Amino acid sequence: MSEVLPLRCRRLGENQLLFADEAGRFFRSDDAFAVRLLDNDLSSEDRAFLSSRGLLVSSESDLNEMAFLHSLARRIDRPGHLSYVILVPSLRCDLSCSYCQVSRASETAIGYDWSEATLAATLSYLDREGGDSI
Repeated sequence: MSEVLPLRCRRLGENQLLFADEAGRFFRSDDAFAVRLLDNDLSSEDRAFLSSRGLLVSSESDLNEMAFLHSLARRIDRPGHLSYVILVPSLRCDLSCSYCQVSRASETAIGYDWSEATLAATLSYLDREGGDSI
């Protein structure tokens, strides 16, 4: 018997959902898929898709489970060098993305962009502190 690894879900729009596992792997699907998943009524196509994404395991020694555990371990292990960076070169933005924690200014605002000196300092810092897999 096979089992779907735990997934989180967030609505992206009408009839469009984003699914993600704890290891950071993700895919988009629709409401009908979510209903089948919740009702444990996945089609063979659904199962093939999930298996191809490494999200369906069929035994303890399953390669998908091993890949998941490896990805999860890499995600929670504290790297020796900088490995994750979010750069915000401008606060001028007219979007309101739900995941963004940056205060934003009007697209026409002045003084909300990086200067050449800030860019140079940032690149120098990344060269010094960055790891192989930023």
